[in-house]
Amino acid sequence: MPARLFESFDGRRPLTVGELLERITPKAFVTPTIVALLVLTFVVSLVRGVDVLTPSAHALLDAGGDYGPALLEGEWWRLFTATLLHAGLLHLAFNLWALWNAGLFAERIFGNAAYLALYVFSGVGASLLSVALRPFAVSVGASGAIFGVYGALLAFVLTHHGVLPRDFLTAQRNSLVAFVGYNLLFGLTQPSIDLWGHAGGFATGFVTGLAFSRDLLAPAAHRLRRAFAAAAIALVLVLAALLVRTRLALLEEEQVSARPRAASWASWRSAPPAAPSAWPAPRPSR
Repeated sequence: MPARLFESFDGRRPLTVGELLERITPKAFVTPTIVALLVLTFVVSLVRGVDVLTPSAHALLDAGGDYGPALLEGEWWRLFTATLLHAGLLHLAFNLWALWNAGLFAERIFGNAAYLALYVFSGVGASLLSVALRPFAVSVGASGAIFGVYGALLAFVLTHHGVLPRDFLTAQRNSLVAFVGYNLLFGLTQPSIDLWGHAGGFATGFVTGLAFSRDLLAPAAHRLRRAFAAAAIALVLVLAALLVRTRLALLEEEQVSARPRAASWASWRSAPPAAPSAWPAPRPSR
């Protein structure tokens, strides 16, 4: 099916959808920058002693992984740094493939700044839901943020019927099926796959995609609405973080009450002691 034609901005020959996307977002530089940052973070983690194929939970924790007790100690930056880390080379490679397939397309649809906000919001949303429901798992990976990118694309397609040609949608559908299928297959068979984090990222990305949607023929319209939407989503994530903190505090009280002689949760920084602890030993999740 040929790419759909759009009226050009200057009244000259009609534009294909690919040309239109390049016209409204001339340079898609955010996605390559994120890819480079993920690779750089992986290299730095290797230098710091993280195993290239099968890193331990404690190694990922020391590198900046998301972990409930650490957040309760005030290390909320882990909600973001966890999205930069990966549990091995294969984990990184698959996420880079998925991000490259969907990211460049989504960046041209939403614009550079909106796409960056979408990616960060999705990653943080994934980390929050993951730590809320699996507080004793060390969670790492860009998968939640990438699920958010696909969620945003789905939101755009559902609200712009017939805008994108079938060949564009088919390419995205194939990469989405491969990405989601891989994560579901291994998520149902491997406890280390963080399905809750993926769900949190997808939901955050879908809502953000609805809020950041723009008319491809008038991309500059409604900028103020999109800015207010970004502020509102950021506020919701902050409120969600406060709720997560409350839940973690209640869990700590339950653990300490059950084991009155247990060590403080602050002991997460060292290897699990032989004596009963106030928290279960951390386990890797991605």
